[in-house]
Amino acid sequence: TGKASGEETPLQKVKEVKKEFPNFSVWVGAGINSENIIEQMSVADGAIVGSSIKSGNSIDYQKAKKLVTKLRK
Repeated sequence: TGKASGEETPLQKVKEVKKEFPNFSVWVGAGINSENIIEQMSVADGAIVGSSIKSGNSIDYQKAKKLVTKLRK
């Protein structure tokens, strides 16, 4: 994960973990959003997404759709 919830996990850190543990699935646990999803998922095996698709305490359908649509391209 990054330094704090919602803060992007440095891509270099993800690459280092993948290199050190090639037989394990590496998931990004913080900071995934529609602006970095493609780059992060080019290295990571999965992601936990939370705050970037919320408005207040609820899931924002438009934010979630934007993120998923970008990933599927």
